[in-house]
This record gives sequence, C-alpha cells and structure tokens, in this order.
Amino acid sequence: MKNFSALLKIVKMKKNILFLFFILLIIRVNAQNKLQLQKIPSENKPWTYDRVNDHKNKFNFVVVTDRTGGERKGIWEKGIEKINLMQPAFVVSVGDLINGYTEDLNKIENEWNEFNSFVKKLEMPFFYVAGNHDYTNEVMENEWFKRFGTDYYHFLYKNVLFICLNSEHGYTALKNPDLGNDQVKYVEKILKKNANVKWTMIFMHQPLWLRESGKNWLKVENLLKGRKHSVFTGHHHNYRLYERNENDELEKFPHYGKVIIGNNVDVSANCTIDRGNMHDTIIGDGTKIDSGVHIAHNVKIGKHSRIGAHSVLLGHCEIGDFVDIWTNVVIKEGIKIGNNAVIGSCSFVDVDVPDNSHFISEHKKIIHDFKKK
Repeated sequence: MKNFSALLKIVKMKKNILFLFFILLIIRVNAQNKLQLQKIPSENKPWTYDRVNDHKNKFNFVVVTDRTGGERKGIWEKGIEKINLMQPAFVVSVGDLINGYTEDLNKIENEWNEFNSFVKKLEMPFFYVAGNHDYTNEVMENEWFKRFGTDYYHFLYKNVLFICLNSEHGYTALKNPDLGNDQVKYVEKILKKNANVKWTMIFMHQPLWLRESGKNWLKVENLLKGRKHSVFTGHHHNYRLYERNENDELEKFPHYGKVIIGNNVDVSANCTIDRGNMHDTIIGDGTKIDSGVHIAHNVKIGKHSRIGAHSVLLGHCEIGDFVDIWTNVVIKEGIKIGNNAVIGSCSFVDVDVPDNSHFISEHKKIIHDFKKK
C-alpha cells in the first residue's frame, strides 16, 4: 500500500512537471509569435503601435517606398485602402515619405503631419525608415529624432529578424550614401544575439551595393553571409531584383513574365516590347502599334487600340479598349488610360485619364466626354 502511495505521488509529480513544461512551451511559442520591439529610451518610437494582425496560418507584411519624387495626388490614399483590405501583419517603409530638402522647420512639420495623417488610417503598425527626402540636413535630422527617437532599430516577429537602417548617414546621401560605423557595430551585435532566427530582413532607403561609397554596407553584407536573408530598398522608382550567383556576385534577377500578343495585332518596324518581371506584358486583340514604339514591362493594352509612332509606354501602364494614342507620347509608369480615350501628340501623361476623354499635354487639360460634345 505504501509503495502504491509513493507511486501515485511520483505520477502526480510527473503530471505537474509535464503540465508546467506545456505551459512554458505555450509561453515560448506565443512570445515568438508576438511582435518583439527594441527598447528605445525616447518616448516617441519609429513605429505607430505594436498590435499586429496575427494570422495563425500565414505571415505577410507590406513594403512601401518613395511617396515623393513624382507623387500623384490620391495614389497614396488608395494604396492605404488596399493595404487595409489585405490585412498584413504590419507595413515597413523604406524611405522618402515627405518632400523635404528644406531647412524651413514649419514646412517640415507640416509635411510630416500630412504624412502621418495618412498613416493613422492604417489598421496595422507602420515602421518608419529614413530616405534622402526625409533626412537631408541637421534641421531634418533633429525633427526625425524628435518624432521617432532613433534612425536605426530592429524587431522580431515569428522568429524572423527585421533590421531597419539609415543609408542617409551624414547628409551626403545623393553623392556618397553609406551606413555609419555605429550601424555596422549595431548590426553585428544584433545578428550575434539572434543567430538562430529563421530569416533576416534588412530595410534601408538606398541600394548601397550599387554605390562605390557603400563601404560599410559591404561590411554588413559580410556579416550576413551564411544567413538566410533578404534586403529591401527604395530610391529607384522601378522594380529591380538582385540575387547572388555561384561566384558570390550580385546580378539582376531575371524576368519570368511573358509577352502575350492577341489576334490581329500589327507591330511595325523598330518596336521594343519588354517581357513582364513577375507578371505578363499583354497586348489585346486588334491593336495597332506604329514604328519605333517602346512598351515597357507589365504594360497592359486593351483591344483595338492604336499606339502612334515613337511613343513610350513606361512600366505597369494600363491602356483600355479603343484608345487612340497619337505620335511621340510618353505615358508615365503606372498610369491608367480609360476606354475610348484620345491622347494628343507629344503629350507627357502623368495623370490617369478617364473613359471617353481627350488628354492634351500642351494645355495640361483633360476634356471629359469629348464624343458627346
């Protein structure tokens, strides 16, 4: 009987130990799934808040960049609406969020207030990273630290390490951009502390591997060797993807999209049509393309449209059905031209053109419903 009582105590003790182990395991898993933010002494932080959209079976985030330098009115607001529909865990910027390039403090404050009014509409955290427009001189640097507390930092989420850096160190970003020595030491420290993460993500504004001045970036790259990692940058207003080859050299990632040309399409002499990067470049049935036209990657042209000689359609343009584009026209990347629209000769189109409209660049004017008039 005594042996049985002793055995019962051992069983109960093991159950308690197993239960305690189970509780600790749950706590550890939850800790990895929770957003783990760096402790920053400043009251203000380079993120909006710490409540993420935690989806058990998936992990996604959005990267945004370069709101300035060719900004089109209303596009950022539309982007925020679409991000909210996607419901990612969080959003990370890679810089150029305001126009900047001024020492007028009142103007700088107004631009940041305007930008933050957009960010407040996001339904998930937003992480700030400095670009050359945001961090140009001592006045702008002081305003950055006043608002965000630091210009480089890290956080963890679901055992993935996110490191946000400042490529605009020393206000020489346009001529000699690089990371400061303190950032290199910081990265080394954080990488050692988080040696066993699944992946490491680096965010900064400029692709420093393309700049001869990026000596400290080369040191960071050496620290990243042997780790699964990805680097996200902005500054160049188009999509570029680089990967290291077998010789440890960076080369452009190949485009995997196709060019899809519909039935009864005419393509005249000396035209170039770029294949899409991840998606396809598409030309609809019955479309006529005159001589010397350049159609960039991921452009979509509808049915029975006409593209005049020596026109240029930049990446991700969308041209509707029965559109008439006259000669020597340039359409900026991402612009949408509606059905039945007419674009006048020598126009530079940097705004969306609605259906049944006539765009005349010389007068900077869109005439609506011209067919009815």
